[in-house]
Amino acid sequence: MSDTIEQSAPTKASSELHPKVEGMLARIDREAGPERVETLKAFARALVRRLADDDLAEITSDGLYALAASAFEFADGRGLDASAVRVFNADLDDHGYRCHGTVVEVATDDSPFLVDSISEELTARGLTIKRLLHPVLGTVRDEDGRLTRVMSGREAEHRESFMHFEVDRILADEVNAELEARVR
Repeated sequence: MSDTIEQSAPTKASSELHPKVEGMLARIDREAGPERVETLKAFARALVRRLADDDLAEITSDGLYALAASAFEFADGRGLDASAVRVFNADLDDHGYRCHGTVVEVATDDSPFLVDSISEELTARGLTIKRLLHPVLGTVRDEDGRLTRVMSGREAEHRESFMHFEVDRILADEVNAELEARVR
């Protein structure tokens, strides 16, 4: 299911957030530069917003922080490009978190059928999607393409789609490179 910020699911007050999400946000407060903290927190909230308690049980607050910080850095690094794609095997030492299998991430302007297209490519390869995070974000970027604000898509003139797929197994580096090219 697509995960958009503007869907009508009830929004929890900060005091009602899952403790691991609160821990992630507290770490962002401690570690993000003052000029980036609010943008990163808005992105992180949107990214993990629909994680179920079962999903949160599988990851630590530090892992959640690492996932959000890595995803934000990737989306932010898209800059002025039309889209960005990466396929990688998340490693605790390199990425700060582990997951079910290989990760496919895409940051692009929002448009219909993005999730369907990537899901079909993964399914055609015999892969099962174990987790999908898909916030649709309202964004503002500066003249260099860096994210300066993340908000609800309803409030925004510009919407971007961020997709994080985790598949059921770890793929070899050469397979990851070929998959990345195909998704791109």
